[in-house]
Amino acid sequence: MAAIKAILFDLGGVLVELAGEQHMLSLLGQRMTREEMWSMWLHSTAVRAHETGRITSAQFAEDLVAEFEIDISADEFLSGFKGWLKAPFPGARALLDDSSRHFITGILSNTSAVHWPIVESMDLHHRVHHVVTSHELGQIKPDRTYFEEALKIIGIRPQEAIFFDDNQLNVDGALGCGIQAHQVYGAAQTRRKLCELGLLQA
Repeated sequence: MAAIKAILFDLGGVLVELAGEQHMLSLLGQRMTREEMWSMWLHSTAVRAHETGRITSAQFAEDLVAEFEIDISADEFLSGFKGWLKAPFPGARALLDDSSRHFITGILSNTSAVHWPIVESMDLHHRVHHVVTSHELGQIKPDRTYFEEALKIIGIRPQEAIFFDDNQLNVDGALGCGIQAHQVYGAAQTRRKLCELGLLQA
């Protein structure tokens, strides 16, 4: 663990509570599990195009409603989509502050022009040294290219980083690049894992 120089955090599900998961499962008629829904989401053509900044939010909503066969209008979906981010988890800001005192820190997030202004209002991004968002980078997790570009921006080698995400597909993507990675949910669980690994004190 002495080789770790950077602690990297996913945003939604790790630092920020998401309302979108249950909303999407409900729209899909509860016909799939959480894991199946997220796999479909991360492999979606519409999602990948939107979260890498290649299409507008309006086009995204139209494409996604058709792709997922959701029985609502594109406008209705987009209106609900804007409310997918709730608020930072309790302890999220303190977790970032404590981590940033001793390590290089970063937020690695799949996000879009719809959600990023909301994130900026949450006072999280200023608490880390680097922020790598998919819609600005033009790459998306769990792709190898996303993690490779993020490492270049931060200026570290894969083995010098540890990454926390609530989605196993993204964890696997990081592991495939040689980054130590763990699946966690929420700021409290993330802190416990960092303490277990000897990187933070309780």
